[in-house]
Amino acid sequence: MKTRKQHYFLLEVLIAIALIAMCSIFLLRPHYAVFKSQENAITAVHLERYADILFSDIKVALDKGKISFNDVAENYNDDSQNVVSISTFEENAIEFLPLITISFKDEKGDLHFFEENKRKYALASIRISFTRKGQLGSTPEYERSYKLYLLPEGS
Repeated sequence: MKTRKQHYFLLEVLIAIALIAMCSIFLLRPHYAVFKSQENAITAVHLERYADILFSDIKVALDKGKISFNDVAENYNDDSQNVVSISTFEENAIEFLPLITISFKDEKGDLHFFEENKRKYALASIRISFTRKGQLGSTPEYERSYKLYLLPEGS
């Protein structure tokens, strides 16, 4: 008498694959979290570098007279549509729009001046923030503030 070989049913195989998939999710979740945190850290480093470059460009423009003190005496907003593209691990680059604000007033609305050698310097607060393209009006993804003493014209 021949014995029949017992074969696996399709349902048993599908259940086994589903159990393996459910167990692997818990094993892969920490790796995905590390990947996302690394991606966010790389984006922050790139945005910080772009903010430093924009700040140095503003300093050069102020030193060379391309932007005058009187132009920025009240408030200066540069919301030009210069898009900053950052590529991390994804295929598509993330695009950010920079917003540059120069103000001579602090949070309380007070002006700050500093006198040295009979010259009066004004303290400028330069804020550079980056918002994802298409999400204008939302909170900035990255924001950096700089302080800079400027010599008003005629001083």
